[in-house]
Amino acid sequence: RLLLRYNQLGRVRVGSTEEFHGHELKALFISTVRTSEQSLAYDTLYDTGFVGNAKRFNTALSRAVALAVVVGDAAILLKSKEWAETIRTCRESKSFISVQAPPLEL
Repeated sequence: RLLLRYNQLGRVRVGSTEEFHGHELKALFISTVRTSEQSLAYDTLYDTGFVGNAKRFNTALSRAVALAVVVGDAAILLKSKEWAETIRTCRESKSFISVQAPPLEL
């Protein structure tokens, strides 16, 4: 947040899903961060994350008025009924873009 302000981007808001509850935004960028099925098991156990939590999914996507961009692993997101339906709809409307991440160089 400090870095955003430093670069004159102070109007950009960063936070968890709960921080945006009840607010509408013109554009919304969502990072689902899950990249393994092990993470899904953790989410289920501790009721966190987007993939298995329909309420958080709905809260996150319903905040956007004009644009919602989701960054995540489609193979993992497809494990969720809600995400699978959203991805199907995006593919049908040709608004789904799949990009392979470049390998990390260590």
